[in-house]
Order: sequence, then C-alpha cells, then structure tokens
Amino acid sequence: MLEEFLSKYPERRMELEALQVNCQSKDLTAEEWNTTKERADTIQAAFQVYLKERASLSQSFDYWNTYVSDLYPIVRDLTNSLRSGDWILYLSAMERATSLFFFFGRTNYCRWTPLFLQDFYQLKDKFPLLYDSYMHGGFVVNTTKKGSAVPFDQALEQCYNRPAKVSGGIIGITRKKEAVALWGIIKHKKDQYVDLLKMRMMSKKNSHFTTTSIRVLQLR
Repeated sequence: MLEEFLSKYPERRMELEALQVNCQSKDLTAEEWNTTKERADTIQAAFQVYLKERASLSQSFDYWNTYVSDLYPIVRDLTNSLRSGDWILYLSAMERATSLFFFFGRTNYCRWTPLFLQDFYQLKDKFPLLYDSYMHGGFVVNTTKKGSAVPFDQALEQCYNRPAKVSGGIIGITRKKEAVALWGIIKHKKDQYVDLLKMRMMSKKNSHFTTTSIRVLQLR
C-alpha cells in the first residue's frame, strides 16, 4: 500500500528519500530534527488520507487495511511475546485485543479479560516474586531453542496430552473413567521406564525383544 501511494505521488517519494538521508546524519541540530519530524508527520498524514480514500472506494481494500493496521499487529505482538517470554508486550497485546472481543461479541472474553488484566497489573504490588519471575519469562515454558517458548497449557498439550491421543495412548483402549484416571496418574512413571529402556538400547545395543524400538513404542 505504501508503494502504491509513493507511485501515485512521486513528490512524496522524493520527500521520504530525503528524510531517510537526513535521519542517517549524526550531526542534526534540534531545529533540523524538529523540521524533519514535521515533514515525516506530513507524509504520514497524507498516507492516512490516501488509505481512507481507497477504503471508501473498495470494501476489499478496507478489509485488508483494517487487518494489516489493526488486527495483525495484535496477533504479531501476542505471538512474539509468548515466543520470547516478554511479559510487558504480552499484557500490551492482551489489552489491545480486549476491544476486539467486545466488537465481535465474545461474551466470555469480554467478561473475563478486563479482570485478567486488572489482576496482573496489580501483580507487582501483591506478588512481587511472581512478578519478577514473569518479567524474566516465567509465564511460558522455554526450550533450548531461542524464540520457541510456549504457554503452559500448550506445553502440557504437546508433551503430556498428545501421547494419550495417538497410537499406544489411552484413546481406543478403554472408555472407563477409572482406567483413564489411573493411566494419567502412572503415565509419568511409565515414561521414565521408557526413557530408561531407550538409554539401555543406546548404550548396550541390547537386542532383547523387550528393549527393541518397536516394543518401546508399544509401551508408549
């Protein structure tokens, strides 16, 4: 959209290129900086007028402009905050998303998100240790790879619930609530035994049936 705007108004492109050159200078005085800022604000205002004109002529353009300008930044920041463990950015994204919940009529989100934000904005005063942990990324589960953190519920789904829903899990074996509850209780011990068997396979190359890769997968 910016490229179309600059193509339609070549003089704006020249002004923008001149601004880029000025901003790279390290010797700008306060007066020159204020002048540069005013010129940048003028170009931005002209661009916003252009977007409104295009939106009035095309519903499709209006839709994608709303998505790019209003919706995408929230999703981007929310995803980035979770992946990087940025607590401040996470709260900022959730606060901006709240108005969308009201706009789209999501009753439960409208009801609980403001309370959620109110509680966590008071976290520093009420629970300083927890606040300090969250500020250092303690509200997500971190992995060895940078930028791959996930929320706790998603990590639980990936690491604990997923094996229950694939071949060898509880799904398809029984429908008894007692058996499912027992499976959930002993699963972590079962996984420990499977890991020990895998370590034994790697260290001693034992070919016994109970330690073969197929048997270990069946134990899962």
